[in-house]
Amino acid sequence: VYSRRCNFIIVHSPSIVTGLPGFICSKIWNKPLIVDHMDAKDRATPIFIYNLVLKKADLVFVISHYLKFECERKNIKNIEYLPIFIDSSNFIAPDHCSYWR
Repeated sequence: VYSRRCNFIIVHSPSIVTGLPGFICSKIWNKPLIVDHMDAKDRATPIFIYNLVLKKADLVFVISHYLKFECERKNIKNIEYLPIFIDSSNFIAPDHCSYWR
């Protein structure tokens, strides 16, 4: 409904539930498609839909090196690695905080 007024369309995954409708809307309203690729392919999504959404996306965010490698293997362009995990070893607890020791 609001897709016509937006500058781009973001979908949660390249699945049949979100990726395919997002792809169709991006073509109808001529908007860039951004895929937030957070997990491997689910069993319900046919492989051709999964690949189509990823290949036709204007930008694909991936959260792991595995997903980035999978996209590169499929010759998908415009991949951005966006880690969502925190390396807790980068943080040091303050001296007065005994809970973290």
